[in-house]
Amino acid sequence: MALLGSVFSEPARRDRAVAVWGVLASTGATLGTVLSGVVVTWVSWRWLFAVPAVIAVVAAWAAPRLMPPDAPSERSGIDGSPVRPRWLSPGRGQPWFSPAPKTTPSPGR
Repeated sequence: MALLGSVFSEPARRDRAVAVWGVLASTGATLGTVLSGVVVTWVSWRWLFAVPAVIAVVAAWAAPRLMPPDAPSERSGIDGSPVRPRWLSPGRGQPWFSPAPKTTPSPGR
């Protein structure tokens, strides 16, 4: 879902891609539940691990062929900075392992 905005820049194509994604997500959730029950009932629970492996191989094969080659290589966050959690970067001018601030105990404790 996060790639749809950068892959489909035209609003009409992006709307269609979001609609297709929604249909496939809900269909996959429904069919996955039903088919996993069928596989467990008729074959074995161990076969449940084979289905995602096949899907992963097909997706890994199809992704380079279906993705446009000119997709942006550097993503940026809302504020224009590279995407990274704020808690991962140190504060301004603060080293990574700065000592904790010293506090004095309050009177009576």
